[in-house]
Amino acid sequence: MLIKKELLKPNLDDKTFRQLVEDSIKYIPLYASEWTDHNLSDPGITLLELFSWISETYLYRINYISDRHRLKYLKLLGAYPQSIKPAEVDLTFESEQPKILTKGHQISTTVSGKEICFELKEDIIISPIKLNKLIVDELTDGINDRTIINEQADQFFAAFGLNVQKDCALYLGFNKPANSISFMCYLYEKDLIPPGSHGNEPEYKFNNSILQWEYLTASGWKVIKPLKDDTNNFQKTGRIDFINLNDWSETEYFISKDFCCWLRCIVVDSEFEYPPRIEHIRLNTCTAIQAKQLVIMKTGSAMDCLTRNFI
Repeated sequence: MLIKKELLKPNLDDKTFRQLVEDSIKYIPLYASEWTDHNLSDPGITLLELFSWISETYLYRINYISDRHRLKYLKLLGAYPQSIKPAEVDLTFESEQPKILTKGHQISTTVSGKEICFELKEDIIISPIKLNKLIVDELTDGINDRTIINEQADQFFAAFGLNVQKDCALYLGFNKPANSISFMCYLYEKDLIPPGSHGNEPEYKFNNSILQWEYLTASGWKVIKPLKDDTNNFQKTGRIDFINLNDWSETEYFISKDFCCWLRCIVVDSEFEYPPRIEHIRLNTCTAIQAKQLVIMKTGSAMDCLTRNFI
């Protein structure tokens, strides 16, 4: 036996013609106090009834606009729905020893009894160090400690001050030396217009500044080039990696009275359209993408995770 069920129709506004007319008449003393004749024979009341009838007709038609209609309207504007994509998340790791995690390494968690697996999108070297100090030398506006702001939510600071000029610098102080370091730099971009694109065109890259990274040794500052800089000189959120910090040492520097292993970024030349603003700097952080299936293979006493059938 086939049972037909009528789909419930949304009711965006349940006001009837008579209610619309009555509400309109109530506002006459407020907007037209000289209008005192509210009888049905008055031409003004006739016009109110006409507009109320039109409004009721519009409400009736609006109640019949479905999601299918909205998709059609969006297509007329050139907007099309995107295909389903796997979830992505940034993961921060902690380790007491240096560790290398390769692309495809899996991490799983359980949510509501269901196991969810993510795999790393790229390699990462985890260093057992901590970011103790974060200081900005703005030159004209002095030296400012931004350590607390970096640790708090919904706050940001200018990486080189609001007036970016030559020799402005960002200082990162770590608790101990390491041969390599990797950190994610999250820029504050919520009030910026996202860049446009046309189809699958490659990202357009341009240089609006020249920056120089240096690390402090017992004999002075040494220039070092990032192994990778996904921020493209603090133009967007991304990861920055350094390796071969062989003679990095813990030193007291005039920028702060704390003993730290110092890494700094100096402005050599700047044509920033707006000063880059940092929300957070997070060590040992990289992006992971959700995998469809987690397959665990036991080899001796170790458990190796392999992924198959990605979304």
